[in-house]
Amino acid sequence: SLQRFLNRAYLEPDCQMLVTNDTIVLSGQDKDGNIYTVKFYTIDMTEYYNPTSSDLKNPNNYSPLIVLSYMGQSFAFTGDGENYVEEQLISKYGSSLPDVVLFDLAHHGRKTANEKEFVDALNPEYAIVSVGDKDIYGLPDEEVFDILQAHSKTLEKQTLSTREYGDI
Repeated sequence: SLQRFLNRAYLEPDCQMLVTNDTIVLSGQDKDGNIYTVKFYTIDMTEYYNPTSSDLKNPNNYSPLIVLSYMGQSFAFTGDGENYVEEQLISKYGSSLPDVVLFDLAHHGRKTANEKEFVDALNPEYAIVSVGDKDIYGLPDEEVFDILQAHSKTLEKQTLSTREYGDI
């Protein structure tokens, strides 16, 4: 769980944590002195505790966007958030969302997530999608590959799947 992860991170001797009303940032150094940061981008925190949107009846929409930055590269991990979360993140953070080298497709590549505006905001060079060998839902959805192709002619070809490669 996120709480267990943050508790463990807090206890790491070389890890610093900054918590604000809407973001959590962890930072530290690896054994070679390379600096890393892990930033959690969230939608409006009041929405978590006092939801006004029916979209928050879906627990997937509590997923934060997590961006790991390490050695000059940034990697975006999305969890199971859907279009609602992406729209809220774009509205809230806009151009301050970082360009990333790698984008983990949201919600296992479902078409209910991974909007073109969100992909464009993160501007990834590569994408990964986590799907099982015998996915009964038919994921990833073909429409998501159309979005990746619309973002960049090479991004669709640079999308790696756990179905093909195992752990990535």
